[in-house]
Amino acid sequence: MATTPRTRRPYRKREQTRTVLLRAGLIGPGTQIVVHEGHLSGVWPKALGPKGKRARFVETPRPASVIWELDDAEYSVTELRDLLLEKGAPSLRGMVYEHWALADRPEQSLWDAAEEVGRGFPAKR
Repeated sequence: MATTPRTRRPYRKREQTRTVLLRAGLIGPGTQIVVHEGHLSGVWPKALGPKGKRARFVETPRPASVIWELDDAEYSVTELRDLLLEKGAPSLRGMVYEHWALADRPEQSLWDAAEEVGRGFPAKR
């Protein structure tokens, strides 16, 4: 039985989570986000307290910048995740937007919110 060679479909990158959420109006300057509890597999460090779980998006030239409520400093979402890991936060590894949720929808990660809205494909440059 002869087989025909499979043709590969060209890879197309999907819209980034942040772009989808901005397009849908779910995030913008001042939007509060919290650590998504569903992705924690351990005890939250007492030293970080509740403020350590909260941040808000800011308008800035840097993409995905947030102000962390614990120290009022600006970080990218990835930098803040890494800082939380350094300070003992449990299990925040993997895709960054899976670890954050909108403060008014703490049960749904930002990643899941973007999937629900629907991702498109960025225009070719």
